[in-house]
Amino acid sequence: MAQIAMLLLTVPIGVYLVSRRTAYLATVILFAVVLAVQTVVVHADTPSDINATYWLLNAATLAAGLGLTTAGLALGRRRRTRRAAN
Repeated sequence: MAQIAMLLLTVPIGVYLVSRRTAYLATVILFAVVLAVQTVVVHADTPSDINATYWLLNAATLAAGLGLTTAGLALGRRRRTRRAAN
């Protein structure tokens, strides 16, 4: 769940939010909400699946999501610059 959310939503967050701080904050909030739901669902099915690997994978997912947000910020900045020049 968290991986899909980070892949689908972080670039648009970066493109449409102008402030880097706001974009990162929105990404972290999105990740926290999805992670909370995902953890409850995984724990309900198989509690033994919540181990160190689970948390490492989710930390890597957040890092990738923040990287994609940074890419979205660059794309948005380029888009706004081109529109201002025309």
